[in-house]
Amino acid sequence: MQVTESKKIIQPDYPDYKLSSYSNVILIFIQGISFNLPYTCKEFHLMRASILVLGILIISRTSLCQSNFLITVKGDTLYGDVKILSYDIVDRVQLTADKKKKSFTALEAKAVFLNNEMYQSVRHDSRYHFMLLKQSGYLSLYGFRLDNQITYDGRLLVKRNGEAMEVPNLTFKKMMQEFLKDCMSVSDKIKSGELSKKNMDSIITLYNACVEENTKVTAQVQASGSASDLATPAIESLKLKIENSSLSSKQDVLDLIKDIETKLKGSQPLPNYLLDGLKGYLSDTEFKPDLDRLIESLKNKE
Repeated sequence: MQVTESKKIIQPDYPDYKLSSYSNVILIFIQGISFNLPYTCKEFHLMRASILVLGILIISRTSLCQSNFLITVKGDTLYGDVKILSYDIVDRVQLTADKKKKSFTALEAKAVFLNNEMYQSVRHDSRYHFMLLKQSGYLSLYGFRLDNQITYDGRLLVKRNGEAMEVPNLTFKKMMQEFLKDCMSVSDKIKSGELSKKNMDSIITLYNACVEENTKVTAQVQASGSASDLATPAIESLKLKIENSSLSSKQDVLDLIKDIETKLKGSQPLPNYLLDGLKGYLSDTEFKPDLDRLIESLKNKE
């Protein structure tokens, strides 16, 4: 009697994928077919790997759809499957959630997050389109659909103040210099050829940094100007009265007042000894009310 040795199917070790309930179903299905169909070991391994990859792709696609959303002009965030629909005047976005579809215009939705990319409602040439945000800041770069195209190959630059310009081709240097002339350091680099169209990312980054720095300087100047303006009437009033007085320490008081004016105009900290000196000279004189008004105005600026 001939004894036939049974062949044992060796199952390879697979990592423990902890994906979701979908992955468990797929793995159970794979294990089920391995014992019911006459596959060779090689065929079985290939099929099992293929099905596992397919399952992972399905799970990834499901997670991706769940992460898509839109933001309305009221600030509401709505999740679901989103689809941007292009129109000549005003684009629309279709949201599907719980098997229900709802449509929003580019005037009703301000942003769409689709497949890990952000699209924003942008007004251009009296039309409202959802444009692909490429780079954001005071100056932002958007991709938009050219006529009769489905890809976002057009490029639009938009400043936060509302100024906008399509990125030019032949006249790039001239038009970009003019568009970014409020930041000469960047404009000059474009003029010299140091920055060109291929350096668009760097141009936007440098320009936004320049605008931010200029904004800080302007704010500081305005703040110092307003502080000086608050104290100026009180200083002038006191100085005029001292000049017309017969005060024995007149010159010393005027010197202190001059130092205070210099510090304020230069946005420098005001040393305590200046005010203490004025108090020492004027506290017991007829000029004390004027001194008090000056001190009060300096407190208000702080």
